[in-house]
Amino acid sequence: MPLTGKSWLHRELFEIAYGRLQHMDLPLRDVDDAWDRLQRLRTVYGVQLQSLIDYLVATAGFWGHSAELP
Repeated sequence: MPLTGKSWLHRELFEIAYGRLQHMDLPLRDVDDAWDRLQRLRTVYGVQLQSLIDYLVATAGFWGHSAELP
């Protein structure tokens, strides 16, 4: 399940990072599987992380996760 709304993390940036890891000869999942898993993981923790950021009154953009918020 993809995240709703616009996200700074999109497939193109993911593939750039994935390619850098491949270049280092690290053992990696298939790129499509890795992207799908990342989307599912972000769906699970994103809301909870944002709640923690709001609770701590951390400035939007302080955390990479909230950099996509207006």
